[in-house]
Amino acid sequence: MMPLHQRFCGTCGAALTMTSPGHDALDRLDEVLNGRYRLKSLLGIGGNGAVYQAEVVNLGHSVAVKVLHPALLHDATARRRIENEARLASQIDHPNIVSILDFHSTTKLTYLVMEFLSGISLAEVLYEVGYLGVRRTIHIGRQVLAALEASHKVGVLHRDLKPENIYLIARQDELDFVKVLDFGMATVTHLPQEARITAANRICGTPAYMAPEQVRNRALTAQTDLYAVGVLLYECLTGDNPFLTQSASDTMVNHVTLDPRLPSKHCKEAEIPPYLDAVVMRALRKDPKERFVSAEEFRWILEGLVLAQQKTDTGQAHQALQTCGECGKVNIAGAKYCDACGSPLGGKQPLDRATLSPDMITALEASSAEHEAEVELAPTTTTVATSRPVGWSPPMVGRRHELEMLEELLAMGPPPFAQRFIRLIGAPGTGKARLTRELVMSVDNEWKMVWIEPEILPVFASLYPIQRAAARLLNLLLPADDAGLVLDAAAELGVGMQHREGLLELFGMPEDPKGPAAPRRAQRAQAWREIVRCFNRKRPLMLVFQDVHLYDTPSQELVAALVSHELCSSPLCIVATHDPQLLVLWGETRTLTLSGLGRGEAVELVGTFFEHLSVDVDAIGGELGVEELVQNSGGNPLLLSELARLCAVEGRVPRSQGMATVINQRISHLPPRSRMMLHTMAVLGRPASSETLVSMVPDQPEHDEQALRFLSGLGLLVGASNGWRFAHRLHREVAYATTPAAIRQRLHEQAAEAAIEEAQPSSFIAHHLFEAGDSDRAVPYLLRAGRRALHSLDDQLARDVFTRALRLIPPPPYELGGRKPWLNATLGLAIAVHDGGDSAAAARLLRRAAAQAKEAGWGDEAARCDKQATRLRS
Repeated sequence: MMPLHQRFCGTCGAALTMTSPGHDALDRLDEVLNGRYRLKSLLGIGGNGAVYQAEVVNLGHSVAVKVLHPALLHDATARRRIENEARLASQIDHPNIVSILDFHSTTKLTYLVMEFLSGISLAEVLYEVGYLGVRRTIHIGRQVLAALEASHKVGVLHRDLKPENIYLIARQDELDFVKVLDFGMATVTHLPQEARITAANRICGTPAYMAPEQVRNRALTAQTDLYAVGVLLYECLTGDNPFLTQSASDTMVNHVTLDPRLPSKHCKEAEIPPYLDAVVMRALRKDPKERFVSAEEFRWILEGLVLAQQKTDTGQAHQALQTCGECGKVNIAGAKYCDACGSPLGGKQPLDRATLSPDMITALEASSAEHEAEVELAPTTTTVATSRPVGWSPPMVGRRHELEMLEELLAMGPPPFAQRFIRLIGAPGTGKARLTRELVMSVDNEWKMVWIEPEILPVFASLYPIQRAAARLLNLLLPADDAGLVLDAAAELGVGMQHREGLLELFGMPEDPKGPAAPRRAQRAQAWREIVRCFNRKRPLMLVFQDVHLYDTPSQELVAALVSHELCSSPLCIVATHDPQLLVLWGETRTLTLSGLGRGEAVELVGTFFEHLSVDVDAIGGELGVEELVQNSGGNPLLLSELARLCAVEGRVPRSQGMATVINQRISHLPPRSRMMLHTMAVLGRPASSETLVSMVPDQPEHDEQALRFLSGLGLLVGASNGWRFAHRLHREVAYATTPAAIRQRLHEQAAEAAIEEAQPSSFIAHHLFEAGDSDRAVPYLLRAGRRALHSLDDQLARDVFTRALRLIPPPPYELGGRKPWLNATLGLAIAVHDGGDSAAAARLLRRAAAQAKEAGWGDEAARCDKQATRLRS
């Protein structure tokens, strides 16, 4: 957690004060913003508002939330600046740039959600220690340039780089891992002037770091940011800003007229090599054309000069080296893939003399003659992640007693057979799925296995899990929207036509969608049980329903409907796993509740991971380190495995923290390309082929298979027959929550197009269009999904979908898109509320809608609302 006494904000870079306005900010503690972010502690107060540490509801990991001060909510400039930061910074997904995760802006509440950082600003460091020295300066400078590479690639200029906006955190073995903050003054190079945050006649930026063209209010380019990097490097090397005076105007004049002394002359005790003098002075040229061409070239030359300077102990030059553009690690030249992150190595060749300008060559020769290698960039040894086979799954540790209990329950005597219905209950990560897989593997091959997992999307198509199971038994392909094919397949299996209406209900094609709900539910359940019964007459059957608590309500009811005491002519076993909070009226079933592993089992599991990941146990404290890891996990197998993998990367025992926080830390270590693939998978929310994923991620598609295999080696993805999927649903939830907002929106746009092309359920398409902000196209799909949910007797989904639609449809008297969408969404929501058992709430909703319509002069619509209210009352 960032200390309250620090001088600068770790999320926006503003100077922090703890003055009387803090009392108003403290009043917001424990408030939940839009049902998503609970404000837990106040980090500090800047000129524009307060910054809080917040907890993501239902996940529990920490984020930073910048809330605009209430007095500024009607200040167009203040709101536009925070909106600009959200819009531009969230387009960039790079480890060295703070991630903008969410944004909300109205005249009642405006806030920005960012990843939570624990560290200190570069301004604080310089204030405390003066100059940083060569090694630390280069380490920080490389990362700032890598951040600018990513920013400039999408056309975003920062325009306000300064020590306050460079945040240093501890990550892995890097004590100065850089995060570039505050894109509030950023702009896009291709935007016309009227679309930018600053007026044409207004100078923006911080005087001490402004390029000459910025001072003169001329056109800004990528070289403008590179000039600021030059000033930062000078200040880090010497402890002084060469242009700074007590007057802002004099400081700006200095940028235009003053040629600073060489850093090595300004601070002789820092022992700055001539090649760094040359690099810094080139970045500080007055003419932008004389500076480095790009951040990529700046970083490449800086790293290349360092590599060229390195010598072995015998005085012989090192073999040629090159750095990875993804993670910045050093590799042997000529390698195809980075040893550290698995990313493809290509593009620029190792630095040679032909590439350097004469002044650089002179500086390098002087450095070689006068200095030993102050900084060493060594090739990275192959990491534990990329050296492991794809899809490795640790052997099951513990749970032998539970597995024996399950196998005993499945033991079948002579016919007739009693149905076996077993429920595995446990919190997320306790190993329900793994235990079930072990059980399935122990079953004879004569059994027909049907394993159903929930769709991971937060919005479901009604009955989809049950339809998938029924389609497997009927040998149908989904979507099964042809009534004739469904009835023929059922007849072939032996299902009697007295179940016709129930079969059509089951596949979302009711003959009387407005009929009474109770008999329709009963017919559907009878048809479902008959499908299972008829298949089971032919061969032994095992149905596995994984994570039933994530199913839609009708599917949960139909899983419970299979509980029976009837005798079967062939073995029938049903396994349902769910968390303890699931409220379903089960019949009499066998249950097995999973808790955490015992200490000995947990230690054994840690040992398995450490052996596989080649972790030096002595380096993390030996048995005491292992014991601490076990205690921090609470015996939860998933948390223990996540902590062990994180320990392998960071080389130390992670402190005690929640599951989502640990997963988030693991994701934060990923190189940009792999992290982008993970975000894409999270937005899709379903298993996806390599081709689908590659089509959604721009640039270098030929290398994305390598990124997927890398993620599989990390235990985040697994390959399946239907494509890649997340190893655990919590990986998906955290990856989605940490996807930058603008990138998430763009990926939803692409996912919507893919869903439309693949004819996926309307609720899936509606979800993607809604999250993409495409209101015009989302509304028809939302209305269609709502109607289908009502037809499927899923009042909860219908309620959610119609509520979303009404958030997008202008209310009376506005008629954008016509009056019909508003009326259909209002009536649909009222029916869903009524079917959910709250008739009074439905009547109130319709009365308010009727009054609103009458006031707007919508007579026909008001009459329809009144008529529906009367019908529901009757």
